[in-house]
Amino acid sequence: MYRLYVNGFVIEVNYWNRWYSKEEPEGIREYTDTTLAQDYIKALTPESLAKIQNQADENDRYFLHFKRLKPYNLDLIKILFNEAVDSKAAKAMMCKISNDYKTGIRGIGSRSRPINSKLISSEFITIEELLMNRGIDPEKYNRGGVINVGYAGERMELCIKCFSADLKMPSKHETDANNQKYPVYYNLAYGILNDNKTHSVPSQFDTVSLLASVEKKGWLLVEEYLKDFAIPAANQLSNGIAYIEKFYVSARKYIVPAKVNIKLETIGYSAWIPFGISEDFSTFALAKEEICKRLKNSGLPGIKLEFKGETIATSKVMAGLHYIIS
Repeated sequence: MYRLYVNGFVIEVNYWNRWYSKEEPEGIREYTDTTLAQDYIKALTPESLAKIQNQADENDRYFLHFKRLKPYNLDLIKILFNEAVDSKAAKAMMCKISNDYKTGIRGIGSRSRPINSKLISSEFITIEELLMNRGIDPEKYNRGGVINVGYAGERMELCIKCFSADLKMPSKHETDANNQKYPVYYNLAYGILNDNKTHSVPSQFDTVSLLASVEKKGWLLVEEYLKDFAIPAANQLSNGIAYIEKFYVSARKYIVPAKVNIKLETIGYSAWIPFGISEDFSTFALAKEEICKRLKNSGLPGIKLEFKGETIATSKVMAGLHYIIS
């Protein structure tokens, strides 16, 4: 499957037998002439598509996707410039790129080849190109479902578990006049209790995570490798699930998450990715070793890594009132 992003539209090119695995009756495919981005193409007629969908195999894993397809009746992609498109030159360039992948000039392993000016000019030059080449949708988290922060939705929130603190535990204990100890909390968690949205002390929830901001494209690039150390923060919470935006360990001091800097020198790109405990790697040292191993074997071009451990920072603003639960 190939995927092309044009002016906000996603165009997928698939092999016919991916969608229609049965023996093909003669004449079932009927086409009409139309355009895509003002270039000539053929499209299935509505009648032909309906026949094919009606004969689709319900046991095929692509059945539901296939049934949702609609006839292509209108060219929705507007040309931004009035310049003529040199189709012949574009096809020649695509043939060259295809040949580069076959010969190892592009793609995984290409960096181990001798460097010369031709290889440098044929490599990726932007993070968007790199994402698309690796089959990653740059718009994956732009359509809602996660907590987004930052200008124009360029950043998003991740959920992590801290190395140095259990977010559900009280910050400290105090003793009252009767010499009874009570837990004290500096943080309220936002989540769902008894199917209602609420702010409450973390111990009331089943699961509490710390929110950490990340550049969206940077996260997409390494999500496959770090998905057990951090997960995107969903807009819609389940019962017993909660977030804390900033976890205070005292009235002024709060936890700054551990981070790894992903630097791709060949395209001049870098991003800091926050991470925390995973089920199998419960210390910073173990997590760092595993993340380093995964990313070094990721095939990302010219990758360099830098790690920062979890730290404590001082806030100019004091945390809220102590929340004491008897």
